[in-house]
Amino acid sequence: MVPGGWEGADAKKALTEAEGDFDKAAELLRISGATKVANRAEREASNGLVAAAGKALIQLGAETDFVAKNDEFIALANQIAAAVEAAGADSVEAANQVGLADGRTVAETVAALSAKIGEKIELVNVARFTGETHTYLHRRSPDLPPQVGVLVEFEGTHDEAMIHTVALQIASMRPTYVHQGEIAAETIESEKRIAALLEDEGIIRNRLKIRAAVENAKLFCDVAEKHGGFAKFIWSFVDGEPIKNAWKRIDQVPATSPVSDRISKELKRLGFKFVGSTIIYAHMQATGMVNDHLTSCFRYDQV
Repeated sequence: MVPGGWEGADAKKALTEAEGDFDKAAELLRISGATKVANRAEREASNGLVAAAGKALIQLGAETDFVAKNDEFIALANQIAAAVEAAGADSVEAANQVGLADGRTVAETVAALSAKIGEKIELVNVARFTGETHTYLHRRSPDLPPQVGVLVEFEGTHDEAMIHTVALQIASMRPTYVHQGEIAAETIESEKRIAALLEDEGIIRNRLKIRAAVENAKLFCDVAEKHGGFAKFIWSFVDGEPIKNAWKRIDQVPATSPVSDRISKELKRLGFKFVGSTIIYAHMQATGMVNDHLTSCFRYDQV
């Protein structure tokens, strides 16, 4: 048995420091957890889940899939969704001030769980409509909770099959606009340029790849601005140090790795296209993030 539901080496250490006093140990753990969270303030809560209740949909973010599968994390997300629905909150700011059953606000409860787990957790998005709604929650993986949520407000029809199809299309296509009048002139010009590129015999005339090159460039700039450079972002996956393998034969060199898998997954989550693990691993080799020279190669010790 450990204090307050905490587990592992941290709990054992706290009990030792508290000389067996469970209340004191729990307080030490809360302080330790809060410190860890403060140290991770700049980290991205890019995983997590979505939860729905009535006409409300919320997204609770965490740093890792491991936490997203945590029963306490899932239960909190469902509590928040129900509380948002009951209170009629329609923004993150309003939802964070909503009270839960134990008397604490959503913000206080999220902070407490974040301190307990030692990982950044935050309420990322909140949506609530007042009309008739249809909700669709999508699992990206069978072993994870839903991570894509769509809330459709409609009127004038009760064709559930049609409305559900609309929700599926939104989840799949992630449309930016609903009406043609919403499309910016700049976007229209961009589409015209893409159409012109499709006539260029000097490039691979694949509409998806051309569009991906344009959109990836925009996302590249966004990531670079947010993280102080794209290199800083991508090198963080190897803690800023090259991975040095020791292959003796060419057939030992892999096409992917667990690191390239993680980078690919994160880039896809951010919206990048054509960034599969094989492509990412080739990028890692080309930029020196991984040294896959054979040990017999004269360059092996130089990179």
